[in-house]
Amino acid sequence: MGTQTSALGKFLLPAVVLTDGRILHRPSITELADQLGLDEVLDPNTMQDLVIVGAGPSGLAAAVYAASEGLSTVVIEGVAPGGQAGTSSKIENYLGFPTGVTGQGLANRALSQAQKFGTRFLVSRHVTSINQVDGIHHVKLAGGATVRSRAVVIATGAAYRKLSLENYERFEGQGIQYAATPMEASMCRDQEVAVVGGGNSAGQAAVFLAGVAKHVHLVIRRGSLTSTMSSYLIGRIETSSRITVHPYTEIDRLEGDASLRCVTFANRRTGESATRPIENLFVMIGAEPNTGWLFGTIALDRKGFIVTGLEDSFESSRYATNIPGIFAVGDVRSGSVKRVASAVGEGSIDVADIHRYLAAQRELAVGHDSASSEVAAFLS
Repeated sequence: MGTQTSALGKFLLPAVVLTDGRILHRPSITELADQLGLDEVLDPNTMQDLVIVGAGPSGLAAAVYAASEGLSTVVIEGVAPGGQAGTSSKIENYLGFPTGVTGQGLANRALSQAQKFGTRFLVSRHVTSINQVDGIHHVKLAGGATVRSRAVVIATGAAYRKLSLENYERFEGQGIQYAATPMEASMCRDQEVAVVGGGNSAGQAAVFLAGVAKHVHLVIRRGSLTSTMSSYLIGRIETSSRITVHPYTEIDRLEGDASLRCVTFANRRTGESATRPIENLFVMIGAEPNTGWLFGTIALDRKGFIVTGLEDSFESSRYATNIPGIFAVGDVRSGSVKRVASAVGEGSIDVADIHRYLAAQRELAVGHDSASSEVAAFLS
């Protein structure tokens, strides 16, 4: 019986039960998005006012403000709405939520708000390139489809950085986690866990997991948290008897069978190491910008973030790229503040620049039409 169950689980799980009773066995993200109604079919000949690539906090904010102000808006998201913020267990310093809000909860509210104003979403659709032809942006999707738009906002955020360790890929999804949500926490009850990272995401995860785990080991390469983490989180970590901070420390070895069983971390100053029975390792060491598909198209800095606010950009907009009509907001933008609130602010403010850009384009088009009419009248 046990062997049969294991075999079934191997081939049929994960499974998703839909509201109509149907069960999807091991669905792709694209299939799941289709079944949940998160995807729409667009007429390739229809011109959009704005295409937003990425549905993290900045992209969703841009969608809400653009659609609410009358712009036909389409959001294209490669994975799921929420971005990195959507994986946060609890955001406690976001304005208006004194008791905190989960990243996914915030994303779900923003998604519903954007849809209320008429934003259309293409979920689990990856953008492969953007080309500008006669002032119109052709946004090409994997699979060959193209969406045409007068303006584009790139809000693709960043991807999780990984540790350079033997067996790392082997244990991804089998003990190595990049998010600390209630789902992950349920697997950590009364166990030792480790969190790697010294930023706010790592601190939020450590505090959250300390509520269910036996003990939380917070592993950081620096000597302290003061320069990388908000003071309110540092205070909670320092007063928690269930959290131990390991300064000047790195993960040295991962061991296990089908899943992670033990983690060894070493202090680089003292040379001391310790191996703990840790089956869940939360890696929160920052991210790399999702801009690989933009190389050769838009100006990027040496780290791959999108350069904005150039002197010759449209009206010297802080969010304009070197390509007219293409803007960048949030974590993907060079020099941005990597915070949820600032990402939302950038997405919101950028819409004013987009309105000015579209108005300028309309004036150019009218002027061109008038000139053409005068020439035609003269020739007749």
